[in-house]
Amino acid sequence: MPILGLAIALTFILLGTYSNTYAATTTPGTIAYQARLLNSSNVPLTGSYSVRFSLWSDADFSVGVDVDGAGAIVIAAPGYAGWQETQTVTTDTYGLFDVAVGSVTPLPNFTNGTHDFLQVEVKPAASPAT
Repeated sequence: MPILGLAIALTFILLGTYSNTYAATTTPGTIAYQARLLNSSNVPLTGSYSVRFSLWSDADFSVGVDVDGAGAIVIAAPGYAGWQETQTVTTDTYGLFDVAVGSVTPLPNFTNGTHDFLQVEVKPAASPAT
């Protein structure tokens, strides 16, 4: 019986090692994101909104440097990490919405040691970019 117990324990150890290795080498395809939209009086906003997500290597954001006059991200901006996507969301009566970030444009592979900042911009769905 001790040999059988050792074999079972060794099997669980090997399976645990394999699953940890697999989990460490894969990245999620999307990131769940939930937010609440409120106006300046803290009243929930309802309706459709265009939400642009983008990754930046620093937290400093400057209108006119990082985005052009039309509201488009300047690809050559110093802190732009090269990824963005725009989704249209519809809020509920509480102003809440949730999305899967990366479901429109695949997220880049994240590695240990990289620190990116997720920028979120919201505007009414039918309004111009600026």
